[in-house]
Amino acid sequence: MPIYEFACNECSTKRFSELVGVLAQPSPIQCPKCGSQNVRKLVSRFARIRSLDESLENLADMADRVDDKSLKSVRGLMKEVAGGMGDDMSTDDVEEMIEAASELE
Repeated sequence: MPIYEFACNECSTKRFSELVGVLAQPSPIQCPKCGSQNVRKLVSRFARIRSLDESLENLADMADRVDDKSLKSVRGLMKEVAGGMGDDMSTDDVEEMIEAASELE
C-alpha cells in the first residue's frame, strides 16, 4: 500500500502522511488534527535512504556552519534536525517552538 502526503484545507496542518489502500471503496482521508475530510494530496519530495551515521554526519556539518546569531540560519538547522527525526517531529512543530521562543525574548 502506498503512503501519500496530504494537507488540511481547514486547519493549520500543512503536511501529514496516510497509508492508502487500493480498495474499490477506500475510507476517506481525515486530518489527524481537526478530523476534517477537506484535504488535498501533495506532491511528495524524493527521499534518499541514508544510514544513521550519514545523517548524523550531515547534521554535524550543518551545525558547524550555522550562524548562531541568525534566527534564519538556526531555523534552517532545526528544520533539518526535525526532518531527520522522521515522524517524531515535524517542521510545523519546529516552527511552533521557534515562534514560542522568539516571543520570550
